[in-house]
Amino acid sequence: MTKQRNKFLTFLFSLAPGCGQMFMGFMKRGISLLCFFCASIALSSIFNIAEIGLISAVIWCWAFFDSLNLMSLSPDVFQTVKDEFLVLGSDDLPRSGIAAEKLLHYLGYALIFIGALSIWNSVFDYFYNTFYYNAFIAELVYRLNYYLPRLALSALIILIGFRLIRRKKIETREYSTSESNEVNSDEQN
Repeated sequence: MTKQRNKFLTFLFSLAPGCGQMFMGFMKRGISLLCFFCASIALSSIFNIAEIGLISAVIWCWAFFDSLNLMSLSPDVFQTVKDEFLVLGSDDLPRSGIAAEKLLHYLGYALIFIGALSIWNSVFDYFYNTFYYNAFIAELVYRLNYYLPRLALSALIILIGFRLIRRKKIETREYSTSESNEVNSDEQN
């Protein structure tokens, strides 16, 4: 049950990402924020990439100010706020449709990427331990393990950025085409 609570306690709970939302009864929103925060820290430590850890700071700020925003709403407006998962945007997990298909598609890519990095780390450990006494080869293997995951993740982020830009251009092109078709049909009438 969502209800506005004591402002001081809400502020204290807001210091932990998602906990302020859960304290006010927005469990789905709070769990989503808490999972995002923990996942960004876990990915940062697993892949040894500190830049991913910066995402956790953004999520913390988002959760903190979202909680304060919910706390400052008037009671009438507060009652109209729906508790939804942040990724899916609906009350239930989608079982079919385009949103679920895209989500599963991207989840599949993420799992393949994480699996490939896990295999890489296993191979690295084997070669590093095998060639530990040969300093040149051990240093080479160590550097490959340090830089290759960073390069792969950077390339993946760039590819996602290009894909998003391309999608936006396609949507803009489709919008302008449909708008020009409407103008042409109005002129004919």
